[in-house]
Amino acid sequence: MQQFLIEYGVLALGVFVLIDDLGIPFPSGTILFGAAILARAHLAAFPWTFIVVAVIMAQLGNATLFYWGRRGGRNWLKKHG
Repeated sequence: MQQFLIEYGVLALGVFVLIDDLGIPFPSGTILFGAAILARAHLAAFPWTFIVVAVIMAQLGNATLFYWGRRGGRNWLKKHG
């Protein structure tokens, strides 16, 4: 995991947080914690980049999930619920 985050860094973190905030169970909190440790140890110049990317991707995931629920949630519940 450490080598993966060092190689792909911010992009991998963003994708992991987005997957989690789209409603798919994924341990993004653990990955975020690991990314913070790696940022401190290896990428000391870019810790704020990880934070900004995580916040943006979390908001994007939450907004997408809200949009899906707003547009099709009631019909889905009538059909399946």
